[in-house]
Amino acid sequence: MAVVRRGPRAAAARDAACERGAGTGLRAGHPARALAGSVSSGRLRPVIGAQFALDGVARAHALSVSGHARAKIVLYIGRP
Repeated sequence: MAVVRRGPRAAAARDAACERGAGTGLRAGHPARALAGSVSSGRLRPVIGAQFALDGVARAHALSVSGHARAKIVLYIGRP
């Protein structure tokens, strides 16, 4: 989010915009915002079944289409 001028008012406007979901594509009250809050607080934990480096995308895709993936498949860039 671009800030036209600096100072406490600009920071307050930025914080209010973040709370409304500005820049995330998710408005206040959107179900995904509630899920994100649950993940952040630790009440909801996504289960990761497999992790692959980006160069393992073919193996990740093969696992996905095989029907044997038991949880989420994560692709990462760099170290997990």
